[in-house]
Amino acid sequence: MALRADHYNAIKDARTGRLAPEFRAKLGWLIGNLYSRPATPDWTDKLGGKERSEALIDKYLNVPRWIDDEIVRLASVKEVDLTVASTETLEALRPPSKTELALQELAAEIGKVSPAFDPETLVKLQNRLRNSGKFKKLFR
Repeated sequence: MALRADHYNAIKDARTGRLAPEFRAKLGWLIGNLYSRPATPDWTDKLGGKERSEALIDKYLNVPRWIDDEIVRLASVKEVDLTVASTETLEALRPPSKTELALQELAAEIGKVSPAFDPETLVKLQNRLRNSGKFKKLFR
């Protein structure tokens, strides 16, 4: 804020508190960051700018899509047209990760070794392993 130089002494005498030095620097940075920005118009501020920016976003961000090689292979096997397939359709084709395959195999082996093993406990075990950094690291 701009102050008149002849009011400086009156303002200084009216001061009742002050900031610690580290917070003075932070306040200075915040004020500079907020009020030192140039007032340049955005694309959407111009006439027809919103439509033009949306057209550019559609043109450059919505296509082309990068698709994993494994999904492309499975899509060709299942005869899915990749040019019109939705993201959900493509994600449904994604094969399970190595971690998920290991968890499924673990559940199957526990079922064979101990058929009376509690299914709720098995789900809890799978979730704990799924969220374990050490376990996930084994499959990278």
